[in-house]
Amino acid sequence: MRILLIFLLLVFSGKLYSQYMLGPKIVGMATYPFRYSDEYLIDINSGINYGYGVGFAFTYNVNEKVLVNFDGYYSNKGRSMRGGFLDEFRHRSRYTFIEAPVSFRYKWKREKYDLFISGGGNFSYWLGGQGEIFSFEYDEAGINSFKYTIKKGTETSISEDNITISQANDIIVGLDIGGGIMFKVNNKQWVTIEVKYQHGHSWLGEDEGIDVGLVEYFEDYRTTLSGLVISGTFQWERKIGEGRKGKTNYGRNRVKRRKK
Repeated sequence: MRILLIFLLLVFSGKLYSQYMLGPKIVGMATYPFRYSDEYLIDINSGINYGYGVGFAFTYNVNEKVLVNFDGYYSNKGRSMRGGFLDEFRHRSRYTFIEAPVSFRYKWKREKYDLFISGGGNFSYWLGGQGEIFSFEYDEAGINSFKYTIKKGTETSISEDNITISQANDIIVGLDIGGGIMFKVNNKQWVTIEVKYQHGHSWLGEDEGIDVGLVEYFEDYRTTLSGLVISGTFQWERKIGEGRKGKTNYGRNRVKRRKK
């Protein structure tokens, strides 16, 4: 609530024709599963996993130095794990989200570009996901791998090709901190490159572990996803109210013809 009040105060303290920017955004990310629960298997090694996102960005210029940035994009990211003496166990999973980061930027003007630092919160809605587990136990049973789709339900269970989570966290919350550079292409267009560290705060779910069958492994969703995010944005600059400024009402000003 305090953050919302501060934001409204900053917005309404600006000029009537304050500037804003709107445009498409592309995101690349390298994530690492962070803060597994203490009960997670200690012989599983986690690795970096790469992902992407596509959406839009809205940036409001509070004043010459302070900006508020709103993003909305679809993202696809995951985690990868290996285990065993010869890494005979491998697990890859991908998750999909609708992400809505909100951040404040403080910028310094330069002759041909602007530099800024940023910080804020990340709010994501977990849509679902899918994964695949490889292990020699499956090979011995004549199965290449176990492929599954993640579903949300009222009871935790596993079937031939689905893992159902009963305690999934639909809303995932995290913290972002970073910085970047802004270039003005012409009088109305901007290109922004931003690099930030995204720290996941909420677990994906509260499920303690799901037995996947032949393999001595329990899929545990008490983990968060953190990592580096690099994004590129192309935006058009506008001023609030400039679309109506100077317009006339043709219908009211036109001259009526006299009847003959």
